[in-house]
Amino acid sequence: MKLPFGKKVQCGNFYVVKHSKALSKKELKALRQANGIPEDVAKYLTRGSLPYITVSTVSDSWKIDFVCGMMMFKAIDEIPVAVDEEGVYTYYGMDRISLGNIINGWFAYTSTVGDAEYQTTVIKAMQDYLERMAEKNKAPLSEEENKEVMKESEENENHKAVILKMSDEIKKEGK
Repeated sequence: MKLPFGKKVQCGNFYVVKHSKALSKKELKALRQANGIPEDVAKYLTRGSLPYITVSTVSDSWKIDFVCGMMMFKAIDEIPVAVDEEGVYTYYGMDRISLGNIINGWFAYTSTVGDAEYQTTVIKAMQDYLERMAEKNKAPLSEEENKEVMKESEENENHKAVILKMSDEIKKEGK
């Protein structure tokens, strides 16, 4: 099964939980501006919530959040979850090992200050990675990949149009 809402899924010394989080006024305003929703429309829209995935230590002394739309949210959300005989939610097989290694890396990186040489090495590794990805992204998309990108873009435009239409209806009702 996919990652269920509200259930702690254990992965080594960490828990993974998908939950819904209400946005503050400031967060919501920034999100609406980033999506090009006009101010006169945005003022009629109510506050909402978004799904998040939180990864934390079992002791809850460290955590990291991913909101829907982020690559890691989707990657974690798609890893199959199992429930054992005692009702404990967990990952299994190579997915558990791979996710555990990724989480341990995040924990180690965000918990280690290191010296100047360490910081320089980490930054250099990140730059090298980004350059490799930029080279890979220069390759033209296959026909199938292009269709998928176009479909996502069309869906985003449709969602935006629905929100704008709803706002127009709310404004008409308010007058």
